[in-house]
Amino acid sequence: MELSESDRILNWLKAGICQAPNSLTEMFYFDSSKNLFFSLLATDYMMLDEDLNFADGLQSTYSDREAEELLQFIRKVEGKDPNIINIPRLTEAERIELLDDFLAQVSSTEEVEQILEDSKLGIKSKFNRKFEVNGSERTKELWFFHSQELLHSKAISFIESNGILIDNCSIWDVQPQGSFTIKIDQEKATSEPPEKSEDKKWWQFWK
Repeated sequence: MELSESDRILNWLKAGICQAPNSLTEMFYFDSSKNLFFSLLATDYMMLDEDLNFADGLQSTYSDREAEELLQFIRKVEGKDPNIINIPRLTEAERIELLDDFLAQVSSTEEVEQILEDSKLGIKSKFNRKFEVNGSERTKELWFFHSQELLHSKAISFIESNGILIDNCSIWDVQPQGSFTIKIDQEKATSEPPEKSEDKKWWQFWK
């Protein structure tokens, strides 16, 4: 059975809400001027120069329309457009409380220890990367329903607190795994060393 657009949006919101608090891999937003939910990947920013234009020599699998829309979204986010609303994530405290409540329902001491051990691995843990737990299929199923209850509540709260009419909204759909390459002018690169800047954006740390 195909999901309705409203259900798709709720699932999308839950995916954004359960992202690890400090993860920059994917950021989730709502554009109230377009009634549109969208997300930006950290790699999307790598296609840009310091002026938020596409880098010279860029070749991307995004269509021209998708690329232009992507650029406008990034500029809105970086320009702190008041119509752009960040999808809030569960805080570290909320995640720990949720996990503790769940573990109190797990009867296997071995599984409890296994889940706790994994959660201590930080960003490498399954709990932080995928918001999932290790254990038997039954335990995984119990975790899914236990976590979904809180995530659904958070999604509904976000929609209601921002006065969003979900039936009038949609999700910005693009290729799930867009890729890009940037051709570098070797002569220019060797003759013009890059300028050093002490005021870099968060997404420029790898440049």
